[in-house]
This record gives sequence, C-alpha cells and structure tokens, in this order.
Amino acid sequence: MTFSQLQRSMQRWFTSRYRWFTLLVFLSFCLTGLPNPFLARAAEATQPQEALVQPASASMSLEETELRGEAAYKAGEYEFASQLWEQAIQGYQQRSDRASQARSLSKLSLAYQALGQWPEAEAAIARGLALAKHQSPAIAAQAFNTQGQLQLSLGKPEAALASWQQAETNYGQVPDKVGLMRS
Repeated sequence: MTFSQLQRSMQRWFTSRYRWFTLLVFLSFCLTGLPNPFLARAAEATQPQEALVQPASASMSLEETELRGEAAYKAGEYEFASQLWEQAIQGYQQRSDRASQARSLSKLSLAYQALGQWPEAEAAIARGLALAKHQSPAIAAQAFNTQGQLQLSLGKPEAALASWQQAETNYGQVPDKVGLMRS
C-alpha cells in the first residue's frame, strides 16, 4: 500500500467516524430538552436525602435524632450526621444517660473518620471508650471496633488488632454473634 492510498483510506475512515460523531452530538443536544425517564427516577431517589438534611426540631427525641444521624451517615451526609450526633450526645449528657452517650460518641467518631477529621475522631472515641468501659459489654465492644477502625486508618495495625481483640472479648460476654464475627 502506498502512502497516498493509506492517506485516502485514513481520510475515509475519519470522515465516516466524524459524520457519526456529529450525528450523535446533534441528537444528544436535541434529546436533552425532552423529558428523560431515567433522570426523573434519579431525581426521585435523591428526594429522601434532601428531606433528611433538614435540621433537627426541638420536639424530636434524642433517639430520633440519633437515628436520623444514622440515616444521614448511610446517605453519605457525614457532616450532617456529626451535627445530629453531637446534639444527641449533649442531650444524653444532660439526661445522664452514659450508655447512649458512649454509643453516640462511637458513631460520631465514625463520621469524623469519614470526613478525614482524625483528631476529632480520636477525641470522640476516647470519650466514648471512657464512658463505655463502665456500661454494657455490647457498647464497649462497639467502641473498641470503632477505635480499631480508626487506628487502622491511621496506620497503626498492631493497636487496631489489640482494640479488635478487646471488642471480641466484650462481644463474648453478650449474645451478639454478628458483632463477634465482625471483630
């Protein structure tokens, strides 16, 4: 094949591809103005998350606030989840409910970890562990699991293993087989 033949075949190839590309671009611009059922479904899927991000009301119970924090965390709204859990922690502290406070501090540490706020995550889990050690073994185990996750994220695998072993010990004291398997 000579150079001129190669050049002509390349021109034909690019010209035909260029025509298809132009047609696809034109159609995509034409179709963007039309209602798209796929985009409508995506918008419907995001509506619950938008409703989730509304501030907690004064009439909402602490347990509801904590549950909304869990929902926000699962939806990837880590900042909002941390705000809700901080509210719950303050309320639990006023009620002297140390078990719920420790549980919420453990969750708050997870939110801070997801946000990359490592010092805040360490402070929250340290406070949570201090309270959890004097509460039920299940709450302590949850806190040790969270601490292990944090330590692993910070590049401390030996410390994480020790925390998970403590979580395993605590889970062994309660009939929580799922928690025992996680640790």
